[in-house]
Amino acid sequence: EHSRRSAPLQPVVHLRLGQLAGILQATEKGEQDVEQAISLAPKNPEYRKLVALFYLYEGQPEKAAVHLNVYLQLTPSDFKPLMQLLAGKTAARIEVFNRKKLVELILPSDPQMLYEFAQNWGMDDQPAVAMALKRADAILKDRNSARTPDLLLHADIQLAKGDTDEAIASMLQALKNNPMDLKTQLRVINLLEQQGRLEDALVEAKKLLSYDRNSKVYNELIFSIEGKIENDKDQQE
Repeated sequence: EHSRRSAPLQPVVHLRLGQLAGILQATEKGEQDVEQAISLAPKNPEYRKLVALFYLYEGQPEKAAVHLNVYLQLTPSDFKPLMQLLAGKTAARIEVFNRKKLVELILPSDPQMLYEFAQNWGMDDQPAVAMALKRADAILKDRNSARTPDLLLHADIQLAKGDTDEAIASMLQALKNNPMDLKTQLRVINLLEQQGRLEDALVEAKKLLSYDRNSKVYNELIFSIEGKIENDKDQQE
């Protein structure tokens, strides 16, 4: 109590008192102190993490999830280590949240983060993966952004969902913003070929000549696609 009176506006005091109360099993008092610490420093990511750990220790995972969600919003660079802790296949994993709960409660409304979770942390939990991709897709649609990074992320999400045609359309839109994006151009050509859209693939492949008209690689790619088109015509006759 002396600490509270001597430093009533110091969030770290309330944080330490809350942790001490938790150790002493005075849960209600501990909650009051850790929540007071957060109210005084709501944008301090370290406090958010410590308060989340307090709630996990106290067996209150849903309260911990609230603070982990904000923690990731404040420190997105810690997404990978946090997922390693909560969803990884290591002995250090804290098995408190199933993957569906991670998507519902902990992952913030960040489409890149949701996509990365689906790709790397969903493991074999297909419902959780589908939920993460659905959330990411909805966020991007709400943004209705024509920015190249958003268009390419939208394309990656569509590919993960199995909608290749939509992915191609998004990449082509991104190429209108940045026609010299060679990596995306090559991806589009490859996907068009996979979809059997050879005439479209040829149109896109010929654009490569604007990078280097004398490129042996680009000319061989064009020749290869033209050969496939001719082969298809021969089979149809």
